[in-house]
Amino acid sequence: MVRPSVSLLPPSSEQLSGGSATLTCLLSGYSPQGAVVSWQVDGTEVTEGVLSSSEEEKSGRYSSSSTLSLSRESWMGGELYSCGVLHHDHSQTQSLHRSQSGPMVRPSVSLLPPSSEQLSGGSATLTCLLSGYSPQGAVVSWQVDGTEVTEGVLSSSEEEKSGRYSSSSTLSLSRENWMEGELYSCGVLHHDHSQTQSLHRSQCEG
Repeated sequence: MVRPSVSLLPPSSEQLSGGSATLTCLLSGYSPQGAVVSWQVDGTEVTEGVLSSSEEEKSGRYSSSSTLSLSRESWMGGELYSCGVLHHDHSQTQSLHRSQSGPMVRPSVSLLPPSSEQLSGGSATLTCLLSGYSPQGAVVSWQVDGTEVTEGVLSSSEEEKSGRYSSSSTLSLSRENWMEGELYSCGVLHHDHSQTQSLHRSQCEG
């Protein structure tokens, strides 16, 4: 059983200026399928305006999404918006405060290579760290020598502190697989902005 990583995205400023508001709850990286999403506004469950996608499978892991569509007036009338996820016997909730879903701040991204201790033990884990961003909703992908990889990837849920978010994603490989690749890249999509951090294996040794 692998629990979903859950992100809750606020409405965009473009939507709000047009008079509407859509919140999006993103679930990724979980197994088996069977995640159920519910929505609450100020502690009260809402079902009107909710649309949930089918679960999509890729390399044995599932992803899905659910949206809550409101008028701008309804959005402004609420404060605490929550997306609840039930995955078999495990429940988790992501929430956002409307008053705190302010300006867009891009994540700082760091890519850490495997430690020498790991490599001497026959394994290799790369870690992509995201910090200091707002609002939540950063999605991480991995590439090895230009090809996307999904096996061995584990992404954390986003954690909030003082209105800024942080998260991480790891790529776990055997030492043999690590030695076969050269260019390792962590791609981060934060709403409409993408950035990449890369490292060369041959420059991590010694």
